[in-house]
Amino acid sequence: ALARGTIRFDSTQGLFGLDIRRANGFLSAPTNREALSMALDRPALIEPFNIGGWIPTTRVVAPGLPNDDGSVPERWIALTLEQRRAEATRRVAAWEAQNDAEVSLRLALPDGPGSDILFDQLAAQYGEIGVALVRVGMGDRSELALRDRVARYAGARWFLNQFNCEVSRALCSPDVDFLVELAVESRDPIEQLSYLAEAETAFAAFNGYIPIGAPIRWSLARAEVVGFSENPWNFHPLFPLSRAPM
Repeated sequence: ALARGTIRFDSTQGLFGLDIRRANGFLSAPTNREALSMALDRPALIEPFNIGGWIPTTRVVAPGLPNDDGSVPERWIALTLEQRRAEATRRVAAWEAQNDAEVSLRLALPDGPGSDILFDQLAAQYGEIGVALVRVGMGDRSELALRDRVARYAGARWFLNQFNCEVSRALCSPDVDFLVELAVESRDPIEQLSYLAEAETAFAAFNGYIPIGAPIRWSLARAEVVGFSENPWNFHPLFPLSRAPM
């Protein structure tokens, strides 16, 4: 049996949050999509997993990347959680009164105990603002779906490209794609960063994705194992662990 202390967490960078797949009903308005994001208590969502050092975020692009100049801040920093939830509740109630219907959304999650815990946490938190969640499988029709992917390089372009209209099944914005394209075409590094920051800000206002935080990745490896190293890419090739002669 593995001894205690053998769970090794990678401090990953990437996307862990909820895609909005359809802009129908309550989700047709960006402000209503925003309500779902602003209502979340992100640290509380992950608390049952008992993971130290996990980084929550309200941003699409992971904070603290190289060349992150701080021009794109976390969202709603001037509001308390109670104030954010009060505003989200108001928006839900206003839509329900106008449409004579309750807000009920299907959330696609993979199977497994981790997803069970996450769904219970999300359902409880969204229940606080009057939104009912119904769990469905990843291949089923849904309004929301989990996105859980480790970044392949530490750059804002990777994050924004995941929502490009040519590859994403979630809501996307051609205007955001255009700004990213301008960044790619620019030869000026400062101009590139400016376009990418503008693209992130525009996608945040579009509210096509609900960020939660960094993806959760871990390995089982004894402390004395030589050649194992935690890393942001969750990449652990076997050769360094084999102690093969160079």
